[in-house]
Amino acid sequence: MFRSAAEELARIQTDLVYFAHLVGKDEFERDVLTPLSNVKANEVEQLLARSHYTEVFDSRELVQGILDGKAAIFHNNRVWLVDVYGPRSRNI
Repeated sequence: MFRSAAEELARIQTDLVYFAHLVGKDEFERDVLTPLSNVKANEVEQLLARSHYTEVFDSRELVQGILDGKAAIFHNNRVWLVDVYGPRSRNI
């Protein structure tokens, strides 16, 4: 059975915050959606311990990261940033 991304995130008790216009679709799918879709709720923190996820403890750092094109991953009252910056460029 196919589940939507929202259903997968709810299943593992995880929330995301990001600006879609700053995030690269391929990067977001590769580094956020696909990994989170393939873990159980009790495996999320183990996944987020990998080097390209950075746990954040300061709200200013969190906000700046989101503004810089990173996705924030919230799980169990903790938050991580992952760099998925990749805005679409325009042809001139």
